[in-house]
Amino acid sequence: MKLDPNQLLSALADQTRLRVVNLLNHAGELCVCDLVSALESHQPKISRHLKILRDTGLINARRDGTWMHYRMNPELPTWSSQAITHLLNGCETQKPYTDDRRRLAETAGTTCCN
Repeated sequence: MKLDPNQLLSALADQTRLRVVNLLNHAGELCVCDLVSALESHQPKISRHLKILRDTGLINARRDGTWMHYRMNPELPTWSSQAITHLLNGCETQKPYTDDRRRLAETAGTTCCN
């Protein structure tokens, strides 16, 4: 996979995309409805940001019936995985990232695709 630092930084420069990456890194795989619920946002906005993350190669998607599920791309270059890990470590105790993870835990199993 070809990814350069500028692409990575551009993809993560938006707070919504960084919040999505934080949740995917934390949870493993999530449906778009889980992300909408945890981020308290609208589906079109979340889908737009997911497309950018997919186009960059940071995340993968799989279809399960009518639902799309997203996860971090396991084939990211080592340097980019390490950079993301360090960045997310900095988010670990910061709002809104802590609130997102709390809401995700509270709504586990109650979203539209479950």
